[in-house]
Amino acid sequence: MTNLASNLASVGGQAVPTGSHDAAPEAAPIASLTSPDPSDDQQRRNYRLLRLALGVIRLGPVLILAGLIIAMTLLSPVFLTTGNAGNLLSQTAAIAVLAIGQLLVILTRGIDLSVGSTLALASVLGAMAYAHGSSGWVVILVMIATGAAVGFVNGAVYVWGRLPHPFIITLATLSIARGLALQFSGGRPKRGVPGIVRTLGNSSFHWVPYSAFLVLGIGLVVAAVLSRVV
Repeated sequence: MTNLASNLASVGGQAVPTGSHDAAPEAAPIASLTSPDPSDDQQRRNYRLLRLALGVIRLGPVLILAGLIIAMTLLSPVFLTTGNAGNLLSQTAAIAVLAIGQLLVILTRGIDLSVGSTLALASVLGAMAYAHGSSGWVVILVMIATGAAVGFVNGAVYVWGRLPHPFIITLATLSIARGLALQFSGGRPKRGVPGIVRTLGNSSFHWVPYSAFLVLGIGLVVAAVLSRVV
């Protein structure tokens, strides 16, 4: 019987443990699966550090703005006054509107280099319309139509012309719009704006300019649209 057991326990010339020793080889891999891996904790720490670094990068512009506010507050006693805050809001309103429009372009993986020249052309044409006796609302419509026309040209040439990137056409319209603004104005400033434009640009509610409310309204509309399409 002893010889029979020893023959049955050998397979292909390799000894197979029998009896109470059979469970020993199977316990090792189970123990290795349940034992903690020191590298897992290190990977978690690296992941947390990476997320923290990305969060700081996203907050970079906010942190820079906060640093500038603190520095200017320490350097100037009038920086945090309501009058100065109103001036800052009024002076940055036009840039904020352009930035909101540029945001929509960037979200579509594009860029528009012609926004500054388009703004100049729209202002010149609006001043010319006012000089010819047009009302304030007509002047505003002329300026909006000018921006829409340049935007349509940019989009049409980019899509139908199958250009590789909108950089090309917007660089061209930058020069075209700037040249048209100089041509229509004769290289001289155009004076005079309608009352509604003056109110939006210079008047304020207490110390908050009306232009800031306009920027806020445009921002809310764009945020509502993006929340549905993005």
